[in-house]
Amino acid sequence: MKIKRYSAKSPSEEDFMRWLREGYDKGYCSNLYCENHEGVHRDDVAEYEEYVERYEGERDFCWSVVHVHYGVNG
Repeated sequence: MKIKRYSAKSPSEEDFMRWLREGYDKGYCSNLYCENHEGVHRDDVAEYEEYVERYEGERDFCWSVVHVHYGVNG
């Protein structure tokens, strides 16, 4: 699936939060949660390990994520 970007400007944090809220309200994505404290998805392990290395082994950082629901089963 190819996604087209329609905006010529870079989105602001406010634009992003508005977009995220709309997706959440319409059931397109989960609520924000902490990937580090609530479980790391197997597809994110490499990136997670980079964060651990960056924080010198300290694993008490928050990594806010959402899951995007696609298809009938979300």
